[in-house]
Amino acid sequence: MDCYLVAYDLKSLIRDICGRESQEDGSWCDLVEKAFRLSDKVMTEIQQNPNKGIMEQLETVAVNLWNFTVSLKTGRRLSLLSNAKLRHICLKIVEATVITTEDTMKIKRKIAMGLKTARAWLDTKDIPMAIKVLDLTDQFIKQLQKLVIEDINKLGASDSLEKEKLDVEQDLFKLLCYKAEASVAQSENSTALELIQIAKEMLIRFPQEGAFLSMLCYNFGVELYQKKKLEEAVSWLKESFEMGKHQTNLDARNQARTLRLLASVYLEMDQEDLLQKALNAVTLANNVYPHPSGLFLYLRILLKAKEPNSVINKAILDIMQQPGISPDVGINTALILSKNERHDLAVGLMKELLKKFEHSANIGDLLMSNFDILLAARDRQSLKEFVEFCIVGSLFYAIT
Repeated sequence: MDCYLVAYDLKSLIRDICGRESQEDGSWCDLVEKAFRLSDKVMTEIQQNPNKGIMEQLETVAVNLWNFTVSLKTGRRLSLLSNAKLRHICLKIVEATVITTEDTMKIKRKIAMGLKTARAWLDTKDIPMAIKVLDLTDQFIKQLQKLVIEDINKLGASDSLEKEKLDVEQDLFKLLCYKAEASVAQSENSTALELIQIAKEMLIRFPQEGAFLSMLCYNFGVELYQKKKLEEAVSWLKESFEMGKHQTNLDARNQARTLRLLASVYLEMDQEDLLQKALNAVTLANNVYPHPSGLFLYLRILLKAKEPNSVINKAILDIMQQPGISPDVGINTALILSKNERHDLAVGLMKELLKKFEHSANIGDLLMSNFDILLAARDRQSLKEFVEFCIVGSLFYAIT
């Protein structure tokens, strides 16, 4: 297949893709797949048979397809996979047809397309394809950096050249973040940390990106926690919190959320020497931004650490004094006390809950939970009295 045939077939496919009123049906997806496969042959054919006229036509077709893709995505009429494939087609065509290494505007366009295409592949979780595009985009960025540096050396520093330098560094920052995301997905944690460290060093130039970078590290921590890679999750959550401490545009709620997850990871690692770290993290979270989930987590850690009832009681009081406390939170608190064999505390709390929420729609759940807790406590007398009161319709009972 020569250059002319590849160009003709590709243009025909793209015309049909853009001309269809209905997207994402079987036949339309087949067209996208054919164009996707054919786009990989463009570079080889053009290198063997370069033709300026065909290259210009294909470049125009690629730009039109890119704009068409953007419009579909904006209208939410495009799947993640189709979005990635269409952008990839455009990028491969532009890579093959725009071979200049001197035109900064065209290189900038290739960088923008490369970053958007890489993002699209990351969104589909196709990491190998994302990495291929990121490596290609890295080459474009290096080309542009070389041109900007040459201009600065030749013409001297100026506001316009400084802005160009800043723009390309901004693209490099985004590239590093995407590469780190791909590395985390491939379980290359040390590589990802190195990439984020480089990006962090660039915050001097882009301080407004600090909050984004902190949240990116948090997301990595969440992903690794869900995969039960707990030690790696700890490293990212600590990184996120430390970075977030210096960001004025990152609110306390986000920082507290990071600390709560960090405490949860420490707790799940189930090592006695980490319990104090878990307590430190959740205590700081509750000081930074109090939240019922943080108070409940604090109680769980205290129970795991086998703290005395006097300490546990204080934690229960903190939970129950929260504004708008729900019956479910109370029930869960009592159940975890029972599970940890703090039966007296669990029974006492349920007694308070039954009085507090006697007219609640959750009264049935409260009664059943109270039955379970009394059963677990093996308090036969109280259980007998409770059952008798339920039978005669009374909701109150006394334990002497």
